Amino acid sequence: MTDGVIQETTGGEGVKPKQSWWRRKRQLNPLRWGPVPPIPTQMSVSKEADAGFFSRITFAWIGPLMSVGYSRPLESADIPSVAPNRSSTVITDKLQASFDRRRSRGDQYPLLWSLNEVFFREFWLGGLYRVAADFLLVFAPFRLRYLIRFSVEAYTASERGAPGPPASRGIALAFGLALMQIFGSLFINQFLYHGMIIGGQARAGLIGLIFTKSLRISGRARAGEAGWPNGRVVNLMSTDSYRVDQAASWFHIMWTSTLQIILTLILLLINISYSALAGLAILTLGVPALSWVVKILAARRKAMNRITDKRVSLTQEILLGVRFVKFFGWEKSFLQRLESLRSKEIGAIQFLLGVRAGINAVGMSLPVFASMLAFITYSLTGNRLDPASIFSSLALFNALRIPLNMLPVVISQTIDAWVSIQRMQKYLLAEEIKDEIPFSLKDITLRVGHRELIAIVGSVGSGKSSLLAALAGDMRRTSGNIKRGPRVAYCPQYAWIQNASVRENIIFGREFKEDWYADVIDACALQQDLDMLPDGDQTEIGERGITISGGQKQRLNIGRAIYFDADIVLMDDPLSAVDAHVGKHLFDKAICGLLKDKCRILATHQLHVINKVDRVVWMEDGRIEAVGTFNELMETNVEFARMMGEIATESKEEKEPLADDRIEEEEEEEEEQPKDNNSDEKGNGLQAKALMQAEERAVKSVPWSVYKTYIRASGSYLVAPGVVAPMSFFDTTPTGRIVNRFSKDVKRHESVLRSVVFAKFGEALSGTACIRAYGLQDLFVAGIQEAIDGMDSAYFITFANQRWLSLRLDVIGNLLVFTSAILVVTSRFNVNPSIAGVVLSHILQIVMLLQWMIRQLAEVENAMNSTERICFYGNSLPSEAELHKGAIRPSWPEHGEITMHNVEMRYRDGLPLVLKGLSMHVKGGERIGIVGRTGAGKSSIMSGLFRLVELSAGSIEIDGVDISNIGLHDLRSKLAIIPQDPTLFRGTVRSNLDPFGKHADEELWGALRQANLVEDVPADSTAGSGRIILDGVVEEEGMNFSLGQRQLMALARALVRGSRIIVCDEATSSVDIETDRKIQEAMAKGFKGRTLLCIAHRLRTIIKYDRVCVMDAGNIAEMGTPLALFDTGGIFRSMCDRSKIRREDFFATGGDSENG
Repeated sequence: MTDGVIQETTGGEGVKPKQSWWRRKRQLNPLRWGPVPPIPTQMSVSKEADAGFFSRITFAWIGPLMSVGYSRPLESADIPSVAPNRSSTVITDKLQASFDRRRSRGDQYPLLWSLNEVFFREFWLGGLYRVAADFLLVFAPFRLRYLIRFSVEAYTASERGAPGPPASRGIALAFGLALMQIFGSLFINQFLYHGMIIGGQARAGLIGLIFTKSLRISGRARAGEAGWPNGRVVNLMSTDSYRVDQAASWFHIMWTSTLQIILTLILLLINISYSALAGLAILTLGVPALSWVVKILAARRKAMNRITDKRVSLTQEILLGVRFVKFFGWEKSFLQRLESLRSKEIGAIQFLLGVRAGINAVGMSLPVFASMLAFITYSLTGNRLDPASIFSSLALFNALRIPLNMLPVVISQTIDAWVSIQRMQKYLLAEEIKDEIPFSLKDITLRVGHRELIAIVGSVGSGKSSLLAALAGDMRRTSGNIKRGPRVAYCPQYAWIQNASVRENIIFGREFKEDWYADVIDACALQQDLDMLPDGDQTEIGERGITISGGQKQRLNIGRAIYFDADIVLMDDPLSAVDAHVGKHLFDKAICGLLKDKCRILATHQLHVINKVDRVVWMEDGRIEAVGTFNELMETNVEFARMMGEIATESKEEKEPLADDRIEEEEEEEEEQPKDNNSDEKGNGLQAKALMQAEERAVKSVPWSVYKTYIRASGSYLVAPGVVAPMSFFDTTPTGRIVNRFSKDVKRHESVLRSVVFAKFGEALSGTACIRAYGLQDLFVAGIQEAIDGMDSAYFITFANQRWLSLRLDVIGNLLVFTSAILVVTSRFNVNPSIAGVVLSHILQIVMLLQWMIRQLAEVENAMNSTERICFYGNSLPSEAELHKGAIRPSWPEHGEITMHNVEMRYRDGLPLVLKGLSMHVKGGERIGIVGRTGAGKSSIMSGLFRLVELSAGSIEIDGVDISNIGLHDLRSKLAIIPQDPTLFRGTVRSNLDPFGKHADEELWGALRQANLVEDVPADSTAGSGRIILDGVVEEEGMNFSLGQRQLMALARALVRGSRIIVCDEATSSVDIETDRKIQEAMAKGFKGRTLLCIAHRLRTIIKYDRVCVMDAGNIAEMGTPLALFDTGGIFRSMCDRSKIRREDFFATGGDSENG
């Protein structure tokens, strides 16, 4: 596979294999002669714009590309770029201007009329092409009447021995018939091409509108059951815009078919007089009935859309939280939830398709019954059944089949598109950020001066993040005024990282200035990290920053804010994710260094920061309680002094520094991409930069195995293999690409390029707060429009290819018509007119049916490409081990004893070992603190224990059971984890704590109380304390809760689980002191007597543990009781010294640790 393209390989040098007869035959094809065309170095502009009239109407301008595609598989560089007047930027700007004007005017359907205004000329020109085509194709059977009459006259004259009509008359009629068919083909192909191009442009413009709106929509409009979470917005972009695309291609058939039917009936009246009215009666009764049934489908489509929204949203949530799903062994639960939604969706689809099939069957049968009744009536009324009238009428009745068959389908498509337009219009009319009503800030009065450094402090949920969001432009005042400098930089609590290089994440669309960039790198202590990366600052970070640690993400976050050189810098507790040494460096060199001339507002809970700022803002319950210098508040405010006393006590718990002097970050994913300078990836710039796997693309016809899989598939059948794929797949595959395949997928090149649109769209949706704060909406809109143009370049060329083929097949079919007509003329004295009538009436149908068949075959091939790509995930992805394997004791594990024997582990084949012969024994109920520098192997122990990564050698036993011999679900369901990044799923508090519904409400309330989320209240789901109740709504990613509340919720979830073994993966690294204290208290009480492995960030939290394991270079460097390791000296002692932990502190936090 090269650049994501599956290529044929040939044998090596030496004796050439014997060629098959088929390959020898292909060498006779002149299109195969000559050298294979080289792959161009860059895309060219579409030749359509410069093509002449004849080239345009015959699609000859696409011929050279067809020849290239016949010689070798097409590459992306072969696809010409979109013409400037069809670019997404131009279309979106026109649509936006028209929509804004109509919305301000109060139009009822602003989006519909905006689409009509923007595409009016080309759209209705396509309608005229269709009218012309229908006129010619209807009159062709009528002209057949005169050709058959010519045959009757000649045959009759021959039988009587009289001179027949001149052959020139018959040849003229044959030529006329053939020309009508040819011009009809030209017009209908132009109609189809214009319709498809308009549909593609409409989709591009709608995606642009939806994306632009997503950067402006308010938080309140996003929230709630009827709101617009990311999954629902993605569904608008993918499914709804595609329905408008499809309807635009065929819309004109809805009214031109009516004209065609009326015109056909008029010609039938001329042909067989009033007998045609008998057939008309059947059509008069049948068509309205069909239309009535079609209208019923609209309500069903709306209901199905709601289900589809939920399915796509759930799919996206599962993929974004797949690591957590695997940790808790919840694959079955979420797959069952997904399959339940999919089965409902499939049921609705089956109903719709069943009704459509019935409509099509009736529509195809109506002309047959109508012609039968008309001919019977014609015969009974004493008329003579002459061949000319009968066969031309039969041809006219047959011509009604396609419009009658297409009409219900087009009406159904139009109804679907209308529903989608209404959905998109509702989204585009949703409340924007400037209109939002704040939900948590009250009576805020604050003035911050130039060059001033302000610290915002307060408890969990006090409104610190909300205040920064308001200043960043994510919330709006209801009274008063907000005045700020022209440019703002924003560091959110969750660092938003793009799937791009380190440099691109820092410069964030601004011009690269080398000296300023170097200063930023130094201020953010990133140089040593860059030195360890394979390609330095050109290394691709990966989606959501999967290859770097949380601390590195935050330093990139701060670096971006500094490089942006804004007037105001808002920072939402960025120092909590780094250790004390790095935090001091960032505060001195960045916040008080490069940013010293800026207005800085910093949410924090760190005492060494609070007492160095110019002023402190103390917030509680969404209000500012006090503002002043640190000393003023300590002297005048008792509550503030008490809170600072608690922080002072906890602030001794400095985060662990490195044993050496390199920058220390918490370890998360970096072990998956080792930063060892001697690793195999060093020096291979291409591989190192391209972390995300290039998307595979097949180059041959869809194999029969795909059709077989499609027949066997049952909706969500292929989603399951994706969920049980190993984590390495999710780490190297953008989520947008996976969502694209599991939602809607067509055509190979367009499919690959569409995945880019999905990835960029989804990435930007998760970072709207940052994009808005930095004022870079235009940059990201331009980026998504560039991706849309890339998608459309393949999309539009596909249409041209189809029309090129269709027109040439029509010419072949029309030559068959002409040849048959000439044979009838030249054999006029010998061929029975009845035989001639049968041949000519049906030969006209063959042309239409041939065109229809080829079009449907092309559509099936394109549609099956979707199945082919999904099948790749279903059949070709590696899978984790079985979920259930062997039998284990129901009570296992009884003690929680863990034994590791010579464990070796690497994250993927070809990567270095991250655990190197590690051996450890943990007694049941023992509390173990795990510390060590970045890359030492701390998180690798967790990955091995949960079998996220299978061991390369050695074994891990829990209570004497080798975990490799049991199923993954059986293992993971017995363990619990409190992750560093808490993951909440859309639903309720109850569904997040207990998705299987196995626990009583009393247990759930107990866990919430232990986690300090609620006070002691009666155990019912309606009387919670504060905002936390069991049936309380949890929005997508839990964004309606603060970070501290989400972390406490993760703790409550672990408490509910009741496992004998709990892993705490630096769960307090990004929370404030108060939340950290609550977590530590809850863990001490809730997990008493249970085995606890804690990957520590704050060193003081583990000095009261039973033992400490110091990791270094994938093995255990030191292990023993905290006090013993302190007294011995070494790595742990040096960590304690840097954290200012003295020997007496061990006794103050728990003297029992001394005795081990």
